[in-house]
Amino acid sequence: MRAKLFLIFKTIFIAICYILGAKLGFFLAFLNSQVSPVWPPEGIAFTAIILMGRKAIPGVLIGATLANYLNNPHTPTAILIGFGNTLGVIINYYLLNLFVKSDGIFDSISNLIKFVFFCTLPGSLLSALIGVTSLLIFNFVPENVYWNVLITWCSGEMQGFIVVAPFLITWSDFPKWKMDLHRFMEIIIFCLFMIIASLLAFREQVPLAYLPFPFLIWASLRFQKYGATLAIVFLSGIAVYRTITGVGPFAVYLEGKISLNNSLILLDIYIAVAMIISYVLVTVMRERSQAQLSVVENLKTIERMKDRANQELEKKVIERTVIIEKQKLELEKQIEMAGKIQDSLLPANIPDIEKLKIAVKFQPMMKLGGDFFDLRYDKSKNSFGFFLCDVSGHGVPAALLAAMVKMSLTYWFEHLHKLTESFQFIYESIFDKLGKNFITASLIHINLRNGKLTTARAGHFPVMIITKSGNVIHLNSHGKIIMALKKPDSEEVEYRLAAGDRIVVYTDGIIEAHGINSYNLFSEERMIQMLLESNSLDIHTLADKIFQSVVDYSGGLEFLDDDLTFVLMEFTPG
Repeated sequence: MRAKLFLIFKTIFIAICYILGAKLGFFLAFLNSQVSPVWPPEGIAFTAIILMGRKAIPGVLIGATLANYLNNPHTPTAILIGFGNTLGVIINYYLLNLFVKSDGIFDSISNLIKFVFFCTLPGSLLSALIGVTSLLIFNFVPENVYWNVLITWCSGEMQGFIVVAPFLITWSDFPKWKMDLHRFMEIIIFCLFMIIASLLAFREQVPLAYLPFPFLIWASLRFQKYGATLAIVFLSGIAVYRTITGVGPFAVYLEGKISLNNSLILLDIYIAVAMIISYVLVTVMRERSQAQLSVVENLKTIERMKDRANQELEKKVIERTVIIEKQKLELEKQIEMAGKIQDSLLPANIPDIEKLKIAVKFQPMMKLGGDFFDLRYDKSKNSFGFFLCDVSGHGVPAALLAAMVKMSLTYWFEHLHKLTESFQFIYESIFDKLGKNFITASLIHINLRNGKLTTARAGHFPVMIITKSGNVIHLNSHGKIIMALKKPDSEEVEYRLAAGDRIVVYTDGIIEAHGINSYNLFSEERMIQMLLESNSLDIHTLADKIFQSVVDYSGGLEFLDDDLTFVLMEFTPG
C-alpha cells in the first residue's frame, strides 16, 4: 500500500514538473500558441523515465496532456499532442538504452554522437509530426505554414532533449560530486561570469555573440559535465529569450519586423556550436581520464605479474645477458677485423714527393667510417693525383660502400689527369649498389713540372687554396653528388700553383662538428682563420693543430658525430 502511494505521489510530481516546464516553453511560443522553439518538458520527461524507468510514463502522459489542454482547451488536440510527446520520449529512451546507456553519454566521442543524432532526433521528429498534424486537422495551423511549424516544433523538442535532459541527468547525482569550499566558490564565480557574458552577448546587435565561449571552455575543463551542462542551460535560456524578443546578434529583421523563423535557425546553429564545443571538451577530458586510470590499473597488474614472476625473469635475464655479452664480443671482433680491412684499403704511407708536401688526418666516428681517400704518384710523369670521398651514413654500410668506391678507382689509377671521365667510371661501377645512399667526392691532379692543378668534384666542398701571402681561393666547379638516379656531370677547374701555396681538402665532419655544450658548428670560417693565423707553421704541425681543435671542440673522440678527414698539401717547386 505504501509503495502504491509513493508511486502515485511520483506520478503527480512528474506531471506537475512537466506542466511547469510546459508553461516556460509556451512563454517562448510564437508561431503557434502550442509551438515553442524550446520545449523544456521533454527534457524533464526524458530524465524522469531514465531515472525511474517505465513507472514514469503515466506521469509524463498525464502532464503532457494536461499541459497542452491548459494552454489550448481542445480535448482531441491535447490528447493527440500529449500522446505524441510521450511517445517521442519513450522512443528516444529506447534508443538511448540501445546505443549508449544513460550514464555513458560523455564517456566517448562515439557515445556523444550517437546521443545527439540517434537518441534525440527520431523521438523529436515523431512528436512534431503527430502534434503539428493534429493542429492542422483541427484548423489550429494553416496549411501554408505547416512545415515552418513542424521544423520549429522538432527544434524545440531537440533543445529539450539535448540541453535540458543532460543538465538534469548530470545534476541528479550532484551529491556524488565531491566539492570543497574553494571549488564551490569557483563555481559561484563562474555562474556570475557566465550570466554576465551571456547578457552582454545578447544585449544589442553587436558582434559579441562568442563572448561566453571562454567561460564555456572554463566550465567544461574545470567542472566537466556539471559545468558544461550548467553553462549551456544559462546560455540557451538567455539567448532564446533575448532573440525572440528581438534583441541580440541573431535577431533578423525583414521589412522592419523581426523574422522569428530566420532568427531561430541562426540561434539553433549558435547553440549547437556552443553545445558541441562544451560536450566534446567534456568527453575528451573524460576519455583522457579513463585512459589514465586504465594505464594506472594496467601498470598495477603488470607490477603484480612482475612480482610473481620475478625469480624466473631474473634467471632469464641473466641467461640472456650472457648470450648478449658473447654476441657483443663476437660483433666487436668482427668490427675490429672489418676496421683493419678498411685501413688496409687506405694508402699504407704518404710517399715523399720532391715538390709536394702532404699531411693527412683521418679519424672515423666509429671503428668503421664512410670517409675514404687515396692518392697516386707517377714519378716518371711528375704527375700526382688525390681522391677524397664521403659516403652518407656511418658504420658498416658506409664502410662497405667506401670499399666499393676503392674498387671503382681503377680507371683513375691509369688516367690521373682525366677527372670527369674518372667520376663517370665510378658512377657506372657503383650506381646500382647505392640504393638510398649517396657519395660526395673530390679529385685533384697536379702537374708537378709546371704547378698546374686541375680539380673536379661531385657535390663535395670546393678545393681551397691558401696562398703564401694569405689569400683564400675556392676552386668552385659544378658537379652533382654521386647517387643512383643521377650522373655526377662534373666539370674541371684549373689553377696554377705558386711556391708556398697550400691546398686544403676536407670532409663535412670537420666544419660541421657540434660544440659539446652548444649547437654551434666548428664552421669553415673558424678553420680558415686558423689556417691563416698559422700559415707559417709546418703543414704537419698545422694539420695536427686544426684536427685536435675539432676534436676538442666536440668534447673528445667519443663525442664525434661524423667521420673526420683533413688534408693539407703544400707546393714546393724548389
